[in-house]
Amino acid sequence: QASRSEGHVSTMEQTSPASRGSFLVGLLRGLIPLIVAVVLLAITTAGATWIRSATNTEGFFAQQAADVFVVALGLLITALVFGVLAFRAFRVVRDWQAKGLTASATGALWALAITAGLLLVPVVLAFTLPQYPAAAR
Repeated sequence: QASRSEGHVSTMEQTSPASRGSFLVGLLRGLIPLIVAVVLLAITTAGATWIRSATNTEGFFAQQAADVFVVALGLLITALVFGVLAFRAFRVVRDWQAKGLTASATGALWALAITAGLLLVPVVLAFTLPQYPAAAR
């Protein structure tokens, strides 16, 4: 029987938990784009705060222009880095699925779905909250 099973892996061994990967590993791998985006947005906020205090004596319009530049640059960098990391995360998920690591792939996809939901919260709030206060009666 040992010679018969030498090149053949049984179905039970193929679907063992170790061969399917870890859900937690996938979840953490899928959260990397969100974590990096939060860190970059914190750096952008700190940079905007610093530039505002550095241009305090320059007047409002110079201060505002410098602040807008720093925030726009920070958001652009954050969006680019997030896009690259999300693309790489989807490639890792594809590779995990091809290797049969379904638990890891599922965890990463759940994390990316949670990330998408969190990124949509400000958009939903912008559409649902009134832009102008109600008229006084």
